[in-house]
Amino acid sequence: MPPPNTHLQLSDWITAISTAATAIAATFAGIIAWLSLRRAARAPLPIFEPRFHWSTSEPTIGLLQLSLVIRNHLDEAIVVDAVTVKRPRGMTVCSMKYNGYGGAEIKITTDRSSNLGWGVGPPGDYASQAFGGPQRKDVAYQNLYFSVPEGWTGGKAIVVFRVSSMALTIRDKRITITRQVPVAPKTQTEAKASSAD
Repeated sequence: MPPPNTHLQLSDWITAISTAATAIAATFAGIIAWLSLRRAARAPLPIFEPRFHWSTSEPTIGLLQLSLVIRNHLDEAIVVDAVTVKRPRGMTVCSMKYNGYGGAEIKITTDRSSNLGWGVGPPGDYASQAFGGPQRKDVAYQNLYFSVPEGWTGGKAIVVFRVSSMALTIRDKRITITRQVPVAPKTQTEAKASSAD
């Protein structure tokens, strides 16, 4: 009986060990990729602090105003690209054009969406000013105006903002704002007058 071929057995062991090592390395790489994906998904999104209220000053009387504070918590600058109205049906975004005197010209449109292009810097970002000291760039204060459909005096309003980061760590992230809008002041006055009669 011939002796067993020990050379072939050794090569079989080497093949088995290298296959196992490859499988372990592939599993480890998969775990690292999964953890990286989870970390990216948990990236701190910007914080939107919204407040809907009815405008009571000229030239925007009767328009619904959304006052926003946007705080960036990413380590890079972000851009609030656009806003889209979801509710109420028929509400549209007014266009704003700033003049050179610190004011804005507001026009009622039929558009439910509007491009914004608001930039917000990373945490700790400041810009120097000639007067008043440094200005924070990681917080933005913005106002939007909406034209509401005829007969709508208050209720649920839903708007969606699209946000991206400059380095595309987040891309086209949607931030939905849902708020209960109080009854319009004119409607409140009319209701009090009718109840007094």
